[in-house]
Amino acid sequence: MSTRTTRRGPGTLLLAIASECGEAWLVAGWKPTTNDETTKLEELRQELGFDPVASPVRLSHKQVAPKSAKRVVETLFAADTERELGSLIAAIDVAASVPTGLRAFCDQVEAWLSAGPR
Repeated sequence: MSTRTTRRGPGTLLLAIASECGEAWLVAGWKPTTNDETTKLEELRQELGFDPVASPVRLSHKQVAPKSAKRVVETLFAADTERELGSLIAAIDVAASVPTGLRAFCDQVEAWLSAGPR
């Protein structure tokens, strides 16, 4: 089943993710849409020594680390939750080429949903 297939059911599914990979998932799906964003990404590349969008797993899960994933997310998204959601959806499409664990997570959720009511 495709990750984009919608399942309709009698209720609402609320999914809470307690994962240090969440920021990497967001960054993996981020694409610059303006010249300012392209500049921002280039500045991050120079500062980090690698492209955080192409290699988000190289970011650190520690908040105060120089390669902090949280800081990169704050820099790229500026608290724009709509943009974060769009990037998370886009990250599903690039999950095969940018390994962040998102594909495996989606497979686990799919298996859990397919197992039916508990």
